[in-house]
Amino acid sequence: MQLAYAQQLLAGSLPNRDFVDPGMPLTYVLSAAVQAISPGPYGELLLTTALLAAAAVLTCIVAWRLTGSLAVGVAAAFFTIVLKPQFYNYAKVLTPAVTLWLIQRYTDQTTPRRLVALGAWTVVAGLFRYDFGLYAAVGTLVALAARHWGNRPEMTSALSRYTGSALVAVAPYVVYLLLTGGVSRSEEH
Repeated sequence: MQLAYAQQLLAGSLPNRDFVDPGMPLTYVLSAAVQAISPGPYGELLLTTALLAAAAVLTCIVAWRLTGSLAVGVAAAFFTIVLKPQFYNYAKVLTPAVTLWLIQRYTDQTTPRRLVALGAWTVVAGLFRYDFGLYAAVGTLVALAARHWGNRPEMTSALSRYTGSALVAVAPYVVYLLLTGGVSRSEEH
């Protein structure tokens, strides 16, 4: 499916203006970029394999840092491979792995830069598939609340910065949607 949408992009069609976006714009934009460089299935195979490998590596790192055991980290990474994700489903493995890794980095060292990265990644996850953005947002909000529990000013600041950075990151996409008619507007009667 993403290859078909990628071909439409490469032919000059725009999502929401020329064809219906099924809610996964980044998935087919990445496919189109790869197809522009290396037409055919091998480019797509390289992209999806690399992103599945990145998800396995990040899963290993998160599990290793949580447990202190490299063996557990390797086992967790191996588990992501044993699940045999389809190549076109790489985002189902990648988005939670990156989200958990970024949450872990933030909770270890609460810097504004890491908080902004979480906000930006939530938007990226949502551009892979809208519901992935929702999952990343919920997980991040729970992690921020847990990390700053007991310190209301810190929690409010972290939640505000996270939300603000996500809104800034999503703004260009929202403008694109408005310009191409991708956001429903109710007609005045």
